[in-house]
Amino acid sequence: MRLNPDFRVFEVAGKYLLLYTGTKAVDAKSAFELNAPTAQFLQRIDTQDFSEEEMLEWLLSEYEVEREQAVADVRELVEILRERRMLIEL
Repeated sequence: MRLNPDFRVFEVAGKYLLLYTGTKAVDAKSAFELNAPTAQFLQRIDTQDFSEEEMLEWLLSEYEVEREQAVADVRELVEILRERRMLIEL
């Protein structure tokens, strides 16, 4: 999967947002607030392909977090981003 190129990560007033930058009309789901680790990962991969496993391994290597919690967090995030069409499946 990869981040939909119509979305970009921005830092606004100390918060990280995934915002729609495309040209089509969109609804309120076109913006999504991110935590710092998620924003850092998405900025790092930019337009590259990635898997849930790669996201998980990066999270575990960068932050002190229990594996079980990281797995749950990554799955939840990916599900939300898929529902909002912020990810492209390859």
